[in-house]
Amino acid sequence: MSRFKNRWKIQGILTTLTPLHIGDGKTVQRRDCAYLSPDGDAVEIVSVATDIHERAYVPGTALKGNLRAWTENYGNDEQSIREIFGVQEAGGKAEFWDAYCVSPPADDFNPGRCWSGQRLTAIAASVAIDRRTRTASARKLFYREFVPPGISFEVTITAQDLTKQELDLLLCALHGFNHDVTPVALGARTSDHWGRLKWDLTSAREMNEASVTAWLNAGAASIAGAFGSFSTPAAIDSLTLVTPQAGANVVFDLELEFSGLFLVNDPSQRRERNKDELVGAEILQPVGHAPTCDESGQPFLPAASFRGALRSQAERILRTIGGPSAAWHPGEPGLTRDWETISDVSQLSGLCLASQVFGAPGWHTPIGVTDFKLPKGSRPNYLMHEMVAIDRFTGAGAEGLKFNAKAVCQPSFQGTVTIDLDALKRADCGPGGLLLLAFTLRDLLEGDIAFGFGAGKGYGACRAIVRAVRWPEWEKIPDAFRKDLEESDIPDLIAGKQLSDALQIKLLDWFEDLNMAAVREE
Repeated sequence: MSRFKNRWKIQGILTTLTPLHIGDGKTVQRRDCAYLSPDGDAVEIVSVATDIHERAYVPGTALKGNLRAWTENYGNDEQSIREIFGVQEAGGKAEFWDAYCVSPPADDFNPGRCWSGQRLTAIAASVAIDRRTRTASARKLFYREFVPPGISFEVTITAQDLTKQELDLLLCALHGFNHDVTPVALGARTSDHWGRLKWDLTSAREMNEASVTAWLNAGAASIAGAFGSFSTPAAIDSLTLVTPQAGANVVFDLELEFSGLFLVNDPSQRRERNKDELVGAEILQPVGHAPTCDESGQPFLPAASFRGALRSQAERILRTIGGPSAAWHPGEPGLTRDWETISDVSQLSGLCLASQVFGAPGWHTPIGVTDFKLPKGSRPNYLMHEMVAIDRFTGAGAEGLKFNAKAVCQPSFQGTVTIDLDALKRADCGPGGLLLLAFTLRDLLEGDIAFGFGAGKGYGACRAIVRAVRWPEWEKIPDAFRKDLEESDIPDLIAGKQLSDALQIKLLDWFEDLNMAAVREE
């Protein structure tokens, strides 16, 4: 039996910065959200994991798994990782407790409609887009619960016989939640900037052989709940936090300037005619289409909508050059269908180039996107756009088919796109994958991609401006992406700057690589 060395108890607070969805694999019916359904029935909502009191919480398994994955990617001590988190043959030294809500939010906390103070969740609506028609797919509207920003959970981790190096690495992993570029994220839709949390360390106490001996000599009072009476507060400031390895990430700060009307429709905000809703002293007028708003009530472009439009443009580029797409040619030999789950890295080569870059079931996309939001301090300008359907036989307005949309006029949104070059390398898509992204981003800069509702009605037209580009160290860029280009050329290519003659020649070579990557032999 090994000699007792120490036992640690580390506690801290995780506070949600963006929506958090840790699912339980089930659905829940919310009668208070029955208005979401056209017939007024209870709505099926993909639910979050809840405790015995039906409150959202962070399972210890989710915390441990994501911390381990992040540490394996950005840590530099494999042996310590194995000791802390364990391996299949033996458990690790650290024990991760379930994290419960510290205290319920104030009564006036209301991050949006369908907020449940009991479950600590709000509801997000999503719709699947048909890639052929570029319109909403029939009967593909679904709802998901999420814990909104501003909810805090208390984290407790206990560990046995940690070395100083292992303790430093564990604290480093926890501080990974506050990492600027590649933070630890929890739950679903992390590529859409969900699952971001802020970590605050509140205490770290050590119980060692000397403190236990002193406690026993003092009479050994009840041990239950008395850990603090015979443990020693750690001098956290004196501990050396392990510096995580720098990832090979390209980060773009983008600004989207819309030239006209913009709207990402939130079906939960629809109000029928002849059913005016009184809120306080204000009567809410009927509206057919209303904008999706964040927890502060400001309209924004969701990351999923941005990514979907970007992917659609990338697939259009592939079709233009004659390349296959699993979504467009589902029966083509050699291609993995986009609804089949990838279970092994060897299957990645069967994905079309768009799926390698933008993700597929079982393959996490290397492209991370934040929500695009209004700059701080700015206020949206709304316009109620009245419309009527036209009878194609008479050419006149169709009777009873008048509708409207509450749109935002000429907004400017700011957001960030992150490209994980290491993940692109694992997809084995070669320079063709980065080139496909380059051409897609160039189309974005030139205003060829529309976002949100009503592109056929002139909505969603915009141009992107690159406000900043942050590159990893040249040595961190995988050889597959830097062997054909000089260090100073890559930022010019992606950022849309004037290209030199030599770089334009290299660009043509890369375009040929794209053809070779996209057009596969049967």
